[in-house]
Amino acid sequence: MPVCPLYETSYLYAPQTLPMRTCMDLIIESHRSCASKLTENSMLLTAAIFAIIATPFLAVLIWRWRHFSYFKNLGIPGPKPSLIWGNIREYHSMETYKVLDKWFQEYGDIFGFYNGDVPFIALKDLSFIEFVFVRNFQNFVDRGFLVITDQKHAVLGRSVMHESSPEWKRIRSVVAHSFSAAKLKQMMHSLEEETDILLRFVDKHADTGTEVNMRSRYEELSMDYMARGAFGLDERFFGNAEQHPLVDVTKNAFRGLMTGPFHIIGQSTTMFGRLTGPIHWLTSVLGQFSFEALMRETTKIVQLRRNNPSLRRPDMLQNLLDAECHGQAVGQDETTGEAGAFKHRAMTPQEVEVNAATLFASGYETTSTALSYVTFTLAKYPDVQEKVRREIMDAVSDSGSLDYDTVTRKLKYLGQVLNETLRIFPPSLSSISRQAKFDFEYNGMKFKAGTCFMCSPYLLHMEAQFWPKPHKFNPDRFSPENATDLKKIAHAPFGIGPRNCVGKRLAVFEIKYTLARLLQKYRLELGASQEGSMEMEAFCFLSAPARGPWIVFHKL
Repeated sequence: MPVCPLYETSYLYAPQTLPMRTCMDLIIESHRSCASKLTENSMLLTAAIFAIIATPFLAVLIWRWRHFSYFKNLGIPGPKPSLIWGNIREYHSMETYKVLDKWFQEYGDIFGFYNGDVPFIALKDLSFIEFVFVRNFQNFVDRGFLVITDQKHAVLGRSVMHESSPEWKRIRSVVAHSFSAAKLKQMMHSLEEETDILLRFVDKHADTGTEVNMRSRYEELSMDYMARGAFGLDERFFGNAEQHPLVDVTKNAFRGLMTGPFHIIGQSTTMFGRLTGPIHWLTSVLGQFSFEALMRETTKIVQLRRNNPSLRRPDMLQNLLDAECHGQAVGQDETTGEAGAFKHRAMTPQEVEVNAATLFASGYETTSTALSYVTFTLAKYPDVQEKVRREIMDAVSDSGSLDYDTVTRKLKYLGQVLNETLRIFPPSLSSISRQAKFDFEYNGMKFKAGTCFMCSPYLLHMEAQFWPKPHKFNPDRFSPENATDLKKIAHAPFGIGPRNCVGKRLAVFEIKYTLARLLQKYRLELGASQEGSMEMEAFCFLSAPARGPWIVFHKL
């Protein structure tokens, strides 16, 4: 009888006398047993791998579900968020101020939404707005995550626009020094020169019936105001704007904000904290940063001035350069603006460069846009225009010239016209925001640190409960006689509270001075191309005229 092979191979113990058929049955049974064990082990391994993958995924889903239940648990209404994107896709489905308006109509004056995974409470309640933006500013210094790709950028995040506390306060104190009355008076000569060129251009078209697109002219004028008056650049842009690379990058500086897939991904992953570092690094490598392009151009100007002391001038850029820290002891007098005058407010070279770009773009955009809007309203309302003109003539007759003090102190009615125009056509449309640094309670609601709050200047300005007949142009809303009825916090063209627009004083002065010079010589009339109305184009959180203003000039 043949010997069972199981015995020889020692896989199983079997007597040598075991029949061959029985031996084969044992082999088959052994194979089945091994296969069963392998299958069982494979299933266990698969289950373990699935658990390893699924557990963090489920944990994140549960985490986000709880995160997105925050407003519901507080009893605050708002649109239902997606577990992945929050409400950001709907928020950017059209102009953001229109989306906010739709939500306000649905949910009331206080509602919550998720800008990605960042919790935002939108406000039209003035008491709550004052609580956040003014009375408790120490807990709401930071803007919150609105443009996280730029805010987390290693360089762009250091601008006065994005920087968080306490560094923001240091940078703001330096930048604000650029807009003192003394500094603006030193810029008067440059403003006079640039405005003279504008008037010579207008003079060629006056009394010809020719329509002039003043938006384009104001863009060129604002470039000259900033490049020549504030940065000391020895180039002229009026009539030559298309020939300089600085023009395009300045025009597009804000238009690239809050756009593209990186913005949506960045806004939707903030809850992962430092784990999002690779995302922001990848964004900095592959993303399109419109502000970065501007910074490359303005940094050339900064470096030229930094390396050539002979180019020193009493302007905005020099103020930043004087505050630059070189690691050395500096002087005591921080009011002179001389080199070394900002010992405890010093800025790094990189901070100087990014804030120079920020001021350049902000000064250009705000001035050209606001000038366009006010020119439109003056041309549309001839009686208002004539009243402003009489005020200008009387003020110049009394003072002897259109100097800084005359513009800032005596042109009160022009100031009312400016305020009312920027109420109807605010340069900032959709969002002024702040973020809570600490937990706090308001009207029985307990909010956690990190909650963001926002209001829309345009929607505040168009609210009938604050502004009767809000679409009607009425400069008398801002007259001294109506001061007691004025809800100042509901007027926010330059922001609200201590973190408002740092360059407001310069912008208002440039606008009033330019318009005063024009109205001294010309009567403004709307051109046929303007069709009697002004439409706003929205981009990022800002606005600009969709067309014109097209103006016909008549010499006085």
